[in-house]
Amino acid sequence: MKNTSARNGFIGFVNLAALFFVFGNFAHATPVPVCLDKTGVVLPADDDQVIQLKATTANLYLERAHVTGIIEALYPNQNGHAHFSLRIGTGPKDTLEIIYNVEFGALPTLATGMQVEACGDFINQFAVGGGYQPSPDGAILHWIHQSNSRNHQSGYVAINGVTYGLLSQNSGSSTGSENSHGNPNSHGSHHHH
Repeated sequence: MKNTSARNGFIGFVNLAALFFVFGNFAHATPVPVCLDKTGVVLPADDDQVIQLKATTANLYLERAHVTGIIEALYPNQNGHAHFSLRIGTGPKDTLEIIYNVEFGALPTLATGMQVEACGDFINQFAVGGGYQPSPDGAILHWIHQSNSRNHQSGYVAINGVTYGLLSQNSGSSTGSENSHGNPNSHGSHHHH
């Protein structure tokens, strides 16, 4: 009896391992990286801080941010960037436009209700400024991908538990839409409205 039980246990383990292997390959799941502020200090997810920044800072204010939320609306893709609205709080204005450069890896088909965690650059964009129209959400989060610059922290976006934006853009097939990528003072190339 003991041998049969041990053998069945081992077979169950092998089957379970095979399932993890198969489903793991479909999802391409990667652990969520650590989000760092501009000085390299770990930045925990803090939706309330971002809601406060959005309410109290000037147009074009820039700060590293780490948020979690649910996709509330989808916007048209523009200039190689996916755009969507992320609900990060319960208030009517507690949303943020997420802008993702698809050159750093394809995203899944987005839908409202998907869970999102994102780390990148928050910019208050409630008025015309920096050559751009206001965001429909009054603020954006961009640079949510791997950084090829030593002068800028990497970001990422995790959608329903799968992390995106970790592919390097070193393929040489740049379309030129990322010209300000190496300039830590520029955010324009990620924000085309």
